[in-house]
Amino acid sequence: MAESESVGGKGVIPHFFYDVISFIIPGSYLIFGIFLIWFGQEWSEALYGWTKTGGKEEGSIAATSVLVGIAFIIFLAISSFVGFLLSALSYKVIEIRIWGGKESYTMLGLETYMGIKGQGEKLKGNFNSKFELDLEDCKLDQASNLCAYYIWDHSPLLGTMTGRFDAEKIMSQSSILVSFLLAALDLIHYVYAATESGAASLAVFLVSYMCLLLCAIVASFAFDFHREKRVYGRYQMFLMLVAKEEKRNNDDATGKVDKT
Repeated sequence: MAESESVGGKGVIPHFFYDVISFIIPGSYLIFGIFLIWFGQEWSEALYGWTKTGGKEEGSIAATSVLVGIAFIIFLAISSFVGFLLSALSYKVIEIRIWGGKESYTMLGLETYMGIKGQGEKLKGNFNSKFELDLEDCKLDQASNLCAYYIWDHSPLLGTMTGRFDAEKIMSQSSILVSFLLAALDLIHYVYAATESGAASLAVFLVSYMCLLLCAIVASFAFDFHREKRVYGRYQMFLMLVAKEEKRNNDDATGKVDKT
């Protein structure tokens, strides 16, 4: 029987926090980015005018606080929904289309990640004994899902750590897609504003456009790192739990022998 570790009520907090990382933050990034690109100037002027007039009216602070609270809750819900959709879309575009041909997971890479040599053969043996599958015939990325299920079954506490790995990978993955989408939208808005009114600022456009491209580049490095950590971290925890289980079984067997 697998060792049971109950995380109790404390488990609710990290799971919600992982939803914030993987869904709400990328969704907010996209929504805020679209808003600032298309309505940033008008909104800043309206806000400035409100602080000069309506912001000082009696009763406006309480009413505004209620509206802000309701708007914040609605915004979280919308951001979570948008981020959820982004996670699937970014997986198809970033993970499959762009990184799809980059199978960087190897036994040598796992040993380098762990800092321990000779773990490749041990991992193959343990993987075969637990799942009756030859790891050499599997892709390390997809096969790591079995390790994740094993980890959750034997140690929910470590399972929450694998959930953190997944959340960080999804966040960086979605951030790449959002950065490119906003960069394209920024270019379209600049061309539209320059054509319609001729009041578009080239300097502001270049700064915002370069910032978005920089975010995309940084997110790409983050995605490459968290993508590798997610897979290798699963195997690392799997090996640790198997070793812990074998030690416990050996101790139980030794205890029985000593008693007889």
